[in-house]
Amino acid sequence: MAKELKNISEPIPYNNLVDLNKCYKLYLNDKAKEVEDSSKANAHLKEKHNSLLKQNQNLQSQIEQQTNSLKILENELTEKINYLLRLQRSVYQLGSLQNNEEEHSENFPQSNSPKIQNNQEKIIKLIDYFKELEIQKFALQKEHEILSSKIIESEHRAIEEIKCINCHQNFTLANNHNGACAYHPGRLNFFSCRGCGKDAYMTCCNKCTECLKGCKIGRHIGSSL
Repeated sequence: MAKELKNISEPIPYNNLVDLNKCYKLYLNDKAKEVEDSSKANAHLKEKHNSLLKQNQNLQSQIEQQTNSLKILENELTEKINYLLRLQRSVYQLGSLQNNEEEHSENFPQSNSPKIQNNQEKIIKLIDYFKELEIQKFALQKEHEILSSKIIESEHRAIEEIKCINCHQNFTLANNHNGACAYHPGRLNFFSCRGCGKDAYMTCCNKCTECLKGCKIGRHIGSSL
């Protein structure tokens, strides 16, 4: 018994301590690299998210501007149409008076003819102007459709499932956050897990996936990001 106690109290050889220190330094270096890689990935995802958010805000702003332009254009069209209808009624009334000039020459002299001609010229100019407004309205509607489709595409990307290259689970940009991804950066090895004793274990933490889902935690990373 005294011999056993003596063996236990014997100091650890210096060479063993040196080896342990080297292993520990390597382990710390690996962990520091993992933290650095995770930080870079997080920064990239944050930059990507901010870019998509800014793009979405710009598209929303453009849609609002185009919607306001369409409303102004529609109001202007309505006003011009009403004005055109009033001119048409005026031309019709003056034309009727002109047809009755021979019977009522003392009340309706020939001076009405230039007025009718002037109104007809105004109507022709208005019709040309309406055509231009219709072309502008069509162009604005098309631009509005394109912007709307871009908004839908942007929203679809936010909820589209992407496969993570680390944990191989599906995720979306909308629900990706710090801590969403847990994986083992090491490779599969055998003999044996330090947690439950099973044969298969991961070299990064010496534990199997049943004992520990992942020893590295961070955000999901898709192959397209």
